[in-house]
Amino acid sequence: MFDSPLPSDSSFPPSGYPIGHGGRWLLAVWCLFLISGFGLSVYLKPSSRGFGTHEQLGLAPCSFKQLVNLPCPSCGMTTSFSHFVRGQWLRSIQASTTAFVLALVCAAMIPWCLASLRNKHLWKVDRPDTALLVLMGCLYLVAGVEWVVRLIQS
Repeated sequence: MFDSPLPSDSSFPPSGYPIGHGGRWLLAVWCLFLISGFGLSVYLKPSSRGFGTHEQLGLAPCSFKQLVNLPCPSCGMTTSFSHFVRGQWLRSIQASTTAFVLALVCAAMIPWCLASLRNKHLWKVDRPDTALLVLMGCLYLVAGVEWVVRLIQS
């Protein structure tokens, strides 16, 4: 008597770009990578200098900063992530605004990945190429603006 407004095919409730078996594996690996990155950030103690936390991993100090005596575009990112996972968000922003924004994006991507894996569709993303382009463009814009500000201040 009454037509149901809900579709009767198997596409309900998932919306977004469908992902196949290989895509789901990649998405699962990406999700584990994100979780591992946050786990590593918990392990590292944020440097009081606001940069250089990566040196705790046995990595060399920033070559760019040593060569030209200016901050590189990624200076403070590891420190920022390390503050972020401790809930020290103001310190995270002070170390690197770009990394703080990236940490927010990465934190949001974990449940997004899990929802997408569950539904076998990229949750709320119909055009992954466009979504990635917009996301990367915004991150590059934030990084560029932050780097220019740091160069002016130094």
